[in-house]
Amino acid sequence: MDAEEGREKKRINFADDPSNRAMVQTDLHILPPDILLEILSRLPLTSLIHFKTTSHAGCNLIADPRLPPMFRNRVSNSDPCLILFNYNYPVSWALQLYFVDREGCGRRVRKIDPPQHSEVNKLVGSCNGLLCLSFPIIGGSSVSHSLLIYNPFVGDAVRVPIANRFLNQSEVYGFGFHPRTGEFKVVRIVYYRKITMVADPELIVEEANEGFATVNESMVQVFTIGTTEWRKTRGPPPPPQFAVGLRPPEALVEGSLHWIILVGTIYSIISFDLADEVFEEIPHPPCQRLVSRGYSLSVLNGCLSAAGLVDTVPFDIWVMKQYHVKESWVKQFSFDPYFGCGWLTNASGLLRSFPKVICALKNGEILLQYNIGSLVSYDPVENRFKNLQIGGLSHPFHVLPFLPSLFSAQATMNLTGEFKVVRIVYYQKILIVEDPALDVEEVDEGFATVDESMVQVFTVGTTNWRNKGATPPQLADVNGPPEALVEGSLHWVTVVGMGGDGPIFGIISFELADEVFEEIPHPPCQQLVSRGYSLSVLNGCLSAAGLVDAVHFDIWVMKKYDVKESWVKQFSFDPCFRCGWLANVSGTFRRFPKVIFALKNGELLLLSNSSSLVSYDPVENTFENLQISGLSNLFHALPFLPSLFSAQATMNL
Repeated sequence: MDAEEGREKKRINFADDPSNRAMVQTDLHILPPDILLEILSRLPLTSLIHFKTTSHAGCNLIADPRLPPMFRNRVSNSDPCLILFNYNYPVSWALQLYFVDREGCGRRVRKIDPPQHSEVNKLVGSCNGLLCLSFPIIGGSSVSHSLLIYNPFVGDAVRVPIANRFLNQSEVYGFGFHPRTGEFKVVRIVYYRKITMVADPELIVEEANEGFATVNESMVQVFTIGTTEWRKTRGPPPPPQFAVGLRPPEALVEGSLHWIILVGTIYSIISFDLADEVFEEIPHPPCQRLVSRGYSLSVLNGCLSAAGLVDTVPFDIWVMKQYHVKESWVKQFSFDPYFGCGWLTNASGLLRSFPKVICALKNGEILLQYNIGSLVSYDPVENRFKNLQIGGLSHPFHVLPFLPSLFSAQATMNLTGEFKVVRIVYYQKILIVEDPALDVEEVDEGFATVDESMVQVFTVGTTNWRNKGATPPQLADVNGPPEALVEGSLHWVTVVGMGGDGPIFGIISFELADEVFEEIPHPPCQQLVSRGYSLSVLNGCLSAAGLVDAVHFDIWVMKKYDVKESWVKQFSFDPCFRCGWLANVSGTFRRFPKVIFALKNGELLLLSNSSSLVSYDPVENTFENLQISGLSNLFHALPFLPSLFSAQATMNL
């Protein structure tokens, strides 16, 4: 037994001794909580799990919300854990999941038991400490899948709704996270057969029969974690040559999933951007022998990597140093995969398959998998291979690098996304005027000032503001803050044109993900859009409210965001009815009410004259003045959902 194994055994025996566990629990109270959290954040994951299950005090400490971001900052600078998986064949086709913590006590395998009664049949993907697992649903003429987003070390999960099914369908999924939008998404590519009417009997389709035929179709759908339904992608459908078949994506880089496809005689790379939801071709490595023979993708130190045999030898590993830049491909490593690896070859001395690159280790070595069953570390400095023995696992198996997380799946889903601050600045710029007749203000001795504007964005967690260009012309007269945040977009009411009755008040939005302005359809009420209105959020939907005449205050709700036809007039009432305390001496409102939000009992909370909070019951058509003591008149009101997450922890998510 070597020294490392002795230390491992000693540590295990210490933890298993009840008297020692009691001593640990007693000694925990001696150290300040901040020091304890610092110690816990530096422990290997296996030690943390053991500590949680054997110590009541440890369980409470690990539940501290300050620990997950501390632990993540530490593991991001360490070697990843490994998720190993294989099938329980011939007993069943259920997927068996295991993990190995390379920092823990040796390389012992621990089994992962997902919280699901049915059998897992596929590991869709992994990112940010979460696994996406697939469970088969068999019925009719095709097989569909139920998906689960699962943190194996916290133990909680988020279920993904079942997607719609098609005739004779087959499907492939991808799972990932985009750092720009902060959203986790599941991508589904489904192939199916569609029954269509054949007008031309000479039309070449399959199985034409009595004017009907079945044709092959495909569709790309996206599910954003935190929403409630699948939807078609925002972008255009991929061109036919981008068909990925049933192969899952091989790499998640820069918020995009990547596949290798055969285009003609060349193996090319296509990506699906999880933010813009579009497919595009990524430049492949500039190595003709590699792209004509085939290769696999992986991620090395955050960069897209392509690796394969360019001949019998060598085995080349290329790295794209700057994403999507063809000239940034660099051949990082090249070696003979047979050298010093006799245990990996068959009787003829040949490898059964070329290696698969798993990840780069912090010591500069590369972790490889051979023959779907052997893990090997390659030292490029010494040109040396080392067989990594992993006990307790039968061959063959697949390997996935995995950075563990202590954030629960549910909390991560609720807190994903970037926080952004948008700044719209209006200023004057001094210009040299060569033509004195130029139409600018304050021409003076060849100089003039012109009005300019600029939009800047600051993403919380970064260090710099970013310029996004000038504001659209419709926002030139906006001086106030946005009135509503809906679907990740800020909204203003502004004059967007002129009509026969005067100005037309429209809605301009700024989408925080794509950072672009666009005009949102306004309510289909001429009286409202010509008189002006205010915006709010009612039950998660964009709402517009205003006076259409002296006695009718209308509240419109956009049931489906950015869809003009979904505007519905939800409420209409006389704001002066039985509200004498809100009117001035002439019996009229000084200004129309402002809708604050909808209450759970169906009533609406209104602010009138910046001095009175009023609840309106649309069923009884009654108003109630809500007296708030200790506050002088003239105030504003803002709906607010409190949170116990610290600002710092929320930023780290």
